[in-house]
Amino acid sequence: MRSKSTQLEDIDAKRAVLRKYGHVVSRARMKKALDGVWLGKKHNHKMDPLFDYDVLLHLGIPATKGLANEMMRAYFDNREKDSNPRKIAPGARRLLKFLEKNGIITGVISDSVVSWGRRWIERHSLPIPQHRIIISNEAGMDKSGVKIFRLFLKNIQKEFPLIHAGEILM
Repeated sequence: MRSKSTQLEDIDAKRAVLRKYGHVVSRARMKKALDGVWLGKKHNHKMDPLFDYDVLLHLGIPATKGLANEMMRAYFDNREKDSNPRKIAPGARRLLKFLEKNGIITGVISDSVVSWGRRWIERHSLPIPQHRIIISNEAGMDKSGVKIFRLFLKNIQKEFPLIHAGEILM
């Protein structure tokens, strides 16, 4: 769970976007809007693309997809600066290289609203070819659906047989 100060930084990142467009919203009001939308169970996940759109409506601010997307990007940019970012598990790179050397195909199917997942993979220099990385928002598919896994299989069908399709090693 993220610390209270990091959660406040997330809220402030969204508030900064609104302030840029002349909308001043207090932390308390923003938190209430975020909680109201989340607790209203209108979305399966806080990273649903329409989550921030509904937050804007909850705040009484004219909602546009562009503004909602900018709020979401600010949130993810703040998460990347998190003082306790996810780290790759010790030995994971070595394991991925070993698997690849022994004919086992590895790849990533990431459930990500923005390209945060791809940036995480690139930042950690994982030895995974680009055509084996599928980011849900880039593919326009939900990770919980079967289509994204079929797309992954299609991308690697000319390579070695697939042993396992799973997530990043952490």
